[in-house]
Amino acid sequence: MSVKKRAKTIGIVFSALLFAGAFGFIKNKAGGNGGAEGMRPSGDPYVSNELVGVFDTRGEAETAAGLYGIELASYSDKVAVFKCEGDPGETIERGRKNGWPELSQNQVYSAY
Repeated sequence: MSVKKRAKTIGIVFSALLFAGAFGFIKNKAGGNGGAEGMRPSGDPYVSNELVGVFDTRGEAETAAGLYGIELASYSDKVAVFKCEGDPGETIERGRKNGWPELSQNQVYSAY
């Protein structure tokens, strides 16, 4: 392949990648959430009605579920996933006010 053809090919590939990246950025800013079930007020995607927390044992996670009145859905590698009815934000705030173990909304991470 000649140097001219190689430079042209590189330019086309670079332009395509730049366009794809810009399109993904614009779509994300316009409200595309990559298939997430809900959106946080900050715009970060999260799984609706799921909370997560880090606990040394499954027993500690079960105790936290009892405090919050929510269901422990899974526990693996010190990460507990909980199902909660109602507003996850209100559940988290109730835990903060009562000094219970910290929970957060289950965020969806995706590579663009």
